[in-house]
Amino acid sequence: MTRVRLGIDFGTTRTVVARVEGGNYPLVTFEAEWGDGQEWYPSLIAGKGTQRVFGWEAWSKQSEEGWQIIRSLKRYLSRANPDTCLQVGEEKVPLVVRMRGTNVDEGMRLLAESGLPVILANDLKDAADKVVAARAQG
Repeated sequence: MTRVRLGIDFGTTRTVVARVEGGNYPLVTFEAEWGDGQEWYPSLIAGKGTQRVFGWEAWSKQSEEGWQIIRSLKRYLSRANPDTCLQVGEEKVPLVVRMRGTNVDEGMRLLAESGLPVILANDLKDAADKVVAARAQG
């Protein structure tokens, strides 16, 4: 099995991912909503009332009145625990991670062993079920 090593920089407004490739660190390209490749992804969550949007859509809400913009998710992770919820708009939202891709098993294993205070999910249904369960617990 080939190991893929990634470095993730959760910036205040941008997330950048690089892979280790023979002493080089090329950036991973994200597909933007308009179809072009971007070497970063917005590290933003926006909330208004009970609405929540993420990434590029949250980026577009920065100039709209009434939207709460959450930047720098790493700041929340640094003091989080498995029961931590983010206040987004009028709702408290637990931190759940769902991964996809070629090396998802390795990524899930690394996250599970990382000690980060996140709930891991295998797919969107699993993530939704875990969000509901976490909200029910408090």
